[in-house]
Amino acid sequence: AVVSTQSTGSFKLFNIRPYMHSVILVYCTPEQQKKRLMDRNDFTEEAANARINSQWSIEEKKDLADHVIDNTGLFLETESQTKTLLAELRKGILPIRNILLLLFLFAVAVILYNF
Repeated sequence: AVVSTQSTGSFKLFNIRPYMHSVILVYCTPEQQKKRLMDRNDFTEEAANARINSQWSIEEKKDLADHVIDNTGLFLETESQTKTLLAELRKGILPIRNILLLLFLFAVAVILYNF
C-alpha cells in the first residue's frame, strides 16, 4: 500500500515511521513551492509563506526520507525518477512477500501434517 501524507506531524505525534517500508520525499525549492501554492490554490504571497513556514524545513524532511525525488525540473524528469524508484522498491518488496508466503505455506503444511 502507498500512503501519502503532507503532514510531517504524523511522524512525531503517532510514531508511524516503524510501520513504513520507505519514506519518499518529493522535493522542490521553497520558491517553487510558494509559486505552486499561489498558482494552484490561489493563495496570496502572505498565505503561501504562512503555509510554508508552518511546515518542517526541507532539511528536516530530508532527514526522515529514505528516498528523495527532485521535483525542481521538468515533469518528465520527475516522472522518470519516480518510475526508477518504483522499480527499485518493487525489487525489494516482492522478494519479502515471496518469503512471507513461503513461511505461511510451510506453517500450514506443518499444521496439516500434525493434524
